[in-house]
Amino acid sequence: MGVANKIGFKANDQWGRPVKIKGIVQDNHGVKIDSLRNIHDGMGYFYIFPKEGESFSAKWKDEKGTEHSTALPSFKKTGVSLQVTLSGSKREFVVSASPGAGFDTMHVIGTMHEHEIFKLTKDISQASIKGIIPTADLPSGILTITVFDKQWVPLAERITYINNEEYYFHPEMSVTHWALNKRARDEIQITVPDSLAASFSVAVTDIGIDTDSSDNIISHLLLTGDIKGQVYNPSYYFSNNTDSISQMLDLVMLTHGWRRLKWDDVVAGKFPKINYPKDTSYLTLSGKFYGALPAQCRHAASVFF
Repeated sequence: MGVANKIGFKANDQWGRPVKIKGIVQDNHGVKIDSLRNIHDGMGYFYIFPKEGESFSAKWKDEKGTEHSTALPSFKKTGVSLQVTLSGSKREFVVSASPGAGFDTMHVIGTMHEHEIFKLTKDISQASIKGIIPTADLPSGILTITVFDKQWVPLAERITYINNEEYYFHPEMSVTHWALNKRARDEIQITVPDSLAASFSVAVTDIGIDTDSSDNIISHLLLTGDIKGQVYNPSYYFSNNTDSISQMLDLVMLTHGWRRLKWDDVVAGKFPKINYPKDTSYLTLSGKFYGALPAQCRHAASVFF
């Protein structure tokens, strides 16, 4: 039996809108392996246990009842599986190797915003590697968990989202002066919690103007700006921090590409190419002074430089 793999899928139409599908995953002998679980906005997952020489395909129907068949990518003969489970404010992970793969030492590294969060080195020859990652003190964003062999060749990677809501607070607003006349002066007072520095921008709009609430500054900065592909209604994942929405957000992590670090280049010591190098090594300033004595010029130079 191969290593269990949890595979995410996403079904969209040509305009990026989610499509509800239903179907099964079967092997090359036509045997059903799992059902396609369409859970939220066209996204879902299924489990497969690949064996050597097997191939898999998905048989599914769209909302109009049209049947489709999609071949799944081929699997390597040997490898490792990385499973990540949400457990409240923690993340549990399990690394398993396929039988006879010959792996012994494994490195597991967690990175966030291009900084190392944790590092673990363990022997996997006798059993799988398990770990619990406390995330309560981490900033909100994408946590990447990468598995390497002992030569630091990346074998598996999984991303998970940490939402600790430290970006969010509840200010209090009161109207200190209210006037309804034309060009009259109105004053509002915004109070934030103690010891919290804040800078505000205030927009005053007609209450009858419709607004697009599918995306906002939080979802753009903390989610869609960091992953590839379109996310349908991204602000939904920040509407609250319940377990159900956290599970939906984990589906986004399973179905969208994200590569901030190219590990092969990092291990090889290859630096990124700078497309726009600096022009010179120093900043220079030249000019002429008029109407001043030499001693006064020396004094001015010491002040400005």
